[in-house]
Amino acid sequence: MRDMERIKPKYNVTLDNKQIVMLIISSIVILVLVFIIGFVLGKNTGIKESQLASASSQGSMPQNAVVFTQQTMQSGQGVTQPSEEGGQVTGETQGSAVTRTTAGTSHTELTFYKSLTNSRKQKKTEKKQVKKAEKKIIEKKKTVRAERGKFSIQCGAFREKSQAERLGTELKNKYGLSSWLEPITSQGERLFRVKIGHFETREQAQAYQKQRLLPKGLRNCVITVDK
Repeated sequence: MRDMERIKPKYNVTLDNKQIVMLIISSIVILVLVFIIGFVLGKNTGIKESQLASASSQGSMPQNAVVFTQQTMQSGQGVTQPSEEGGQVTGETQGSAVTRTTAGTSHTELTFYKSLTNSRKQKKTEKKQVKKAEKKIIEKKKTVRAERGKFSIQCGAFREKSQAERLGTELKNKYGLSSWLEPITSQGERLFRVKIGHFETREQAQAYQKQRLLPKGLRNCVITVDK
């Protein structure tokens, strides 16, 4: 036996300073990795638990809950589900709650869509009103400018208003000229003058007569001062 013990080899493990340092560093790295992995797993587990808790607090249906068909919710017959407080909730109650929630959501969506549509229509209406007001202002300015004219071109004077209107119609249909009537009293006699245009100066009236009336053969028209 003693010979056998002498024959057994003997191993002596010796480590220098560098190997000891490397062993310590490796142990620290392994510990850090284990800590990080445990922290990540724990965080994910906590997030899932918090999501489940928030879902249950908001009244969302858990995965193992009884699924109600549309017919069951409308009829409300015979389906029950245990509640969190140990009691039972009937299918009729849950069906009405779901119906109220759906109706409330659809009502909210319709109200938002309706308000959005109304605001768009209101904006369009306001734009149209602004455009109409601008057109009226422009037309009013044109009318004021025309009324400021002191000179016009007279193409006829008649005792009968119907004759004056007939000449005005002829000027419009035959020559494309717009005219207006000026009733006056001259020497105790009532007359209706047929006139064209409103001009601020005599030169403007002369230029219009030369460019528009004479080429059409209207040579009997004269420039007058408006009263």
